[in-house]
Amino acid sequence: MPWVKLDDHYPDHPKLHLVGAIGLAIQTAAICFCGRHLTDGKLSFSDADSLIRSVLSPITDGEGVTWGISMTSGMVGRDADEFDWTSLMVEAGLWDQIASGFRVHDYLNYNPTRREWNELQEKKQLAGKAGGQASAKARAQAKSNPVPVPVPVPKPKPKKKEKEQVAPDGASLPEIDGAHIPIGTWFSWEFWPAYPKHNLKGEAEKAIRKLNPDNALRDRILRALEARKLWAESAARGAGFLAEWPDPHRWVRREQWTDEPPPWWGVEPYRPDPSGTPSRRPPQPLTDEEQAELDRLQNPQESV
Repeated sequence: MPWVKLDDHYPDHPKLHLVGAIGLAIQTAAICFCGRHLTDGKLSFSDADSLIRSVLSPITDGEGVTWGISMTSGMVGRDADEFDWTSLMVEAGLWDQIASGFRVHDYLNYNPTRREWNELQEKKQLAGKAGGQASAKARAQAKSNPVPVPVPVPKPKPKKKEKEQVAPDGASLPEIDGAHIPIGTWFSWEFWPAYPKHNLKGEAEKAIRKLNPDNALRDRILRALEARKLWAESAARGAGFLAEWPDPHRWVRREQWTDEPPPWWGVEPYRPDPSGTPSRRPPQPLTDEEQAELDRLQNPQESV
């Protein structure tokens, strides 16, 4: 059965504060629905209505009393099912409106696609089948054939394979006069040290080898990593929300070096104040170092 990932800061996300506890329950049910049915984060109109009704359905206690969910403010209250929850989820930025219904925002940044999940299950099935066949064959041979007397056989010396260069800690990649650096060497010396999230290194190297970027694409990938680090630093200072770094192999497979800057990049951030009344904070200016780095990334030819 498929699974989904939830960040441990998920209940404290600012978007969920806009829809309250009921919105949190609806968002969790939507994420689980997409993972269970492998929809890549998509919800049809009917599916969205069904899961909202399921969350808001009344319960009956042991004494036969039926309880429903309502929202109150002082002496005033309304039943929860009187609200248009699909519109509230879209307005809060938790769902995106699409032609066929809705899409859970940033679902694929944390969860595998249908294709990735099916490929993983297929590999597990093939491995299990091959292991079972080999075990059955070995048992049959052990019953029908006597154990042969071992005869020492000289082993041929293995041929030495040329190893690609691996970067030691703190080392820099040596220049090769116009030559194409081997893909494994470039991964170890350039890409892996530049990517801030160091996990699943083997999967990341497989993704890079499959992509096999030329020199121009390699430069573009490294510039994109530097740019996203600047966005993350600005987001940490309160400029806006930026999703956490995905696993490196997912970042490569989805070609996220083509991502556009976040909508708040270079714009005064908009935040609700603690009383719930919308207000604006003073803009957070870039430091001199960040501005110089941004100019270099936007005009790479001039910095050469």
